[in-house]
Amino acid sequence: SGNIGGAKVTAGRQYFKVGSGYTADLTGDAVKVDFGNVLKATAFYGRFDSDTESTSSASTSLKDNDVYGLGLSYDVADNVIFKAAYYGVDGSNDLTFPVVDRDIYTVGLGYNFSDDLSLYGEYLKASDELVAGYSDDGWAATLAYKGAKASKAGSWGLYGTYYDQSGATIIDHVSEGAADFKFNKQGIKGYELGLGYTFAKNIVGEVSYYDLESKDGADTDNKMLWSRVTFSF
Repeated sequence: SGNIGGAKVTAGRQYFKVGSGYTADLTGDAVKVDFGNVLKATAFYGRFDSDTESTSSASTSLKDNDVYGLGLSYDVADNVIFKAAYYGVDGSNDLTFPVVDRDIYTVGLGYNFSDDLSLYGEYLKASDELVAGYSDDGWAATLAYKGAKASKAGSWGLYGTYYDQSGATIIDHVSEGAADFKFNKQGIKGYELGLGYTFAKNIVGEVSYYDLESKDGADTDNKMLWSRVTFSF
């Protein structure tokens, strides 16, 4: 990790989320470049263990895929933020679990009602559906109140998100459950509720509840409770 010509470059095994993570919440080997002050941008290229696609009977890591993209963020006004992103997926030649090569485009708008309350919504569109007859677009929105900050013990936050996304708009989903639910081809539809709390400086606990169903294909319903504690150094 280092600075080159005003840009921050991070290379190697890493985790990062592009935008709100509705499309990309990635872990793997990558090069990521962050730059810009007014118009903020994140460009990346990599192969990710978390990049998965599922069938009705199996789920596999597709870390041989080339995945790349560019995310943009711009403060339109004091309380308004605009975001847009492009993602490209070039699949491996795995005939057992073939990957649909596709481009994904997203555009979103966020509004801060106050320092504690914000709303963000995003529309997503893919160049190809994953299965003939399935949808190739979708949307998601998150309402957040306050937030747990690693640097401030006792801080906390609540959020609620609704997803209505086709599988084509997902590379690896922020919900952590899309692949396990085998919805990556069928897409996901439903809501997530979450709570975060900072127990001590740099120790943050989070609990999330999901109630999701498939957007396309067979009618599949799944619920999940997800919890974790993150230690920062």
